[in-house]
Amino acid sequence: MKNAELFNKFALDKKKYLLIIIIWIAIIYIDFNYLFKLQVAALKTSSKKIAQLKNEISNLDKELDKLKAFQEEALGGQRSIKFRRLITKEQIPALLEKISDAANNNKVVIMQIKPIVGQSTKDSKSAAPVDLNPILINMNLIADYHSLGSFISALENLEEFVSVQDLTISRQEKGYFKEKISLVLRTYAGK
Repeated sequence: MKNAELFNKFALDKKKYLLIIIIWIAIIYIDFNYLFKLQVAALKTSSKKIAQLKNEISNLDKELDKLKAFQEEALGGQRSIKFRRLITKEQIPALLEKISDAANNNKVVIMQIKPIVGQSTKDSKSAAPVDLNPILINMNLIADYHSLGSFISALENLEEFVSVQDLTISRQEKGYFKEKISLVLRTYAGK
């Protein structure tokens, strides 16, 4: 009786093994015939898109090189032209704030800053008349030469149009490395 039970148990185990093998074969068959084919098809379409994008990128690089060459030729060797904008009268405090920030960043001490708004002038060169109000910004500063140069460079790089109209440097009695500077900036306020 024991032999018959072992034989039935072994037969059941063979059936279980056979069922597991059939399931694995079905999974592998489904994977290769359906999923693998879908993955290969997706890779082919992706490779076509990648090749197309690489081609477009190379064309874009060529066009950008042509554009850079044209810009350098048109500008006569200048790298870039930075356009400045004019401010309005309401933006004067914001401009003074930017000037103060530039001074603080370049170790320049502002002793006094005073904007003077001038009378309106008509720009006779342009086709449409533009009312411009000249604004002078008088400043008394204390700084060394290097800090002053950095500060003036920062002013030239502002988005707003600011130019140095007058600069006077005098020696300070207490500090040998710091100078007293009287600086007059000019800008224009549009309406």
